[in-house]
Parts: sequence; structure tokens; C-alpha cells
Amino acid sequence: MIDKFKFLKEVKEVLDKAGVTFWIDFGTLLGFYREGGFLRGDPDIDIGVKREDQDKVIAVASELEKIGKVIIRVDMAEKHYLAGYKIYRDDFWIDIQFFWNCDDKWISPISEWPKVMVFKEEYYNNLVDIEIKGVKFKMPEKIEEYLELHYGKDWRRPFEEGEDYDLHKCPNVESNAKYIKYLI
Repeated sequence: MIDKFKFLKEVKEVLDKAGVTFWIDFGTLLGFYREGGFLRGDPDIDIGVKREDQDKVIAVASELEKIGKVIIRVDMAEKHYLAGYKIYRDDFWIDIQFFWNCDDKWISPISEWPKVMVFKEEYYNNLVDIEIKGVKFKMPEKIEEYLELHYGKDWRRPFEEGEDYDLHKCPNVESNAKYIKYLI
């Protein structure tokens, strides 16, 4: 069985050394903030990176390849664009998701459909620390408001057995049509 925390620390070391500012996001953030560790059954680890640091991540792809198999995440709009990376070890992965700044908002593409998640700029301008097992990670500011955008008002309640996160219910999901010019 994979040691998720060790895997995350290895990727963190590479990104830190390269000067990449990143934060814990999505289910990983929910687990770290709400439960002090990974969510049971979460299939991956989620990391957010500002698009402006994309070249730094590209530059260390060979270092990341030493940690696990690196897959480039390319999404399609009218043209292809680099959406992030997945780093696989066994049947588990770390998802590095790029976030674009546009019109005083931050957007993150959703691979499954032509949509983006839209966030207030303030969440990412002043990333704050969360400490897990003696290691500091960054997370978005105004964390409880941020988690409510992802998981609804009852984000503090753990998922029931068999219950899954429904991205369709997120109030900050929009069509990517007006954001295509930023993504490409």
C-alpha cells in the first residue's frame, strides 16, 4: 500500500526546491482541514498551482518522473492547453491543477466537461499555512468559505458510505466559454 503522505512530501520537496508556490486543494484540503489527514477513500491528492508557475513545473517534470509516472493533463477548448499534471505511483496519483487569473478571479478547468470552477481572487492572494504531521502546506485563505463553495454548507459532515462528491452542485461552476481566451 502506498504511503500517501510520503508521496506528497516527495513532490513537495521538488516543487519547493523549484520555487513553485502551491497549495493543497479539493478533497485533500477538505481532509487536512476537517480531519487532520487524508479522506478515507479519496482516490488522489490535489495540489493547486498558479498558471504563472507553470514553466517552473515543466522545468522539474524530469525530477517528478523520478517519483512517479508523470502524465500531462491537456484539455481541449477551441485549442489544446496544459491543464496540469498527474503523477502516478501504483494505482494512486497526485493531481497538479493549474489555476488561471482572469478579471480579478481565479479559474480552474474541469476536465470532464467544458466548464471551469471560478473563485474569488482573495483566496489565492494570501495563502495560509496548515500543518499536518509536522509539515507545513499552503491552503487558500478564508478556508471555511472556500470549502463551502466546493462541498456546500454541510462540508463539516463526513461523507456517508457510498456517498460521493457532486461537482454539478457547486455554485462556482460555469461554462468555460467566456474564459477560453485565458486558458489558451
